[in-house]
Amino acid sequence: MRLFVIIFAQAKEIKEKYYPMEISHSLTKEEKIPLMIEWWSCGHQLLIDYKLKREDLKNMVENANISLRPGCNLLFDTADKYRVPVLIFSAGLSNIIEEIISQRSTFYPVMRILANDMKFHEDVRPSCATSVPCSNLHVHLGQFDRVF
Repeated sequence: MRLFVIIFAQAKEIKEKYYPMEISHSLTKEEKIPLMIEWWSCGHQLLIDYKLKREDLKNMVENANISLRPGCNLLFDTADKYRVPVLIFSAGLSNIIEEIISQRSTFYPVMRILANDMKFHEDVRPSCATSVPCSNLHVHLGQFDRVF
């Protein structure tokens, strides 16, 4: 549990550094892109440096103060009932997003996550994520061709 506290603290420091850049109106899109990739890379490297296992992600989510927005369960249930696809776009890690939904609601077959995906070695330690980081700038800049 102590390791998770350390990781959360370091992740918070990284967010406090880069989030103001993400929402800044004084930086151009061209200036933001490398900074957002740097943010994503720092966060991902944090998980690799601590040699987290796939099971650790489950435990982190279980112990995290995370909740879904009101109405998510109804949305997910209704979408599944009527076979309506649900696409979730995020600059986060799809592994963690899916785990959050699975623990706090139900992750249905109609759901897909477009986000960074952490790959694991055979020993279940993280090795890498998607080759092109997915960030919120992809939405704003219309750069989904870089993701697909």
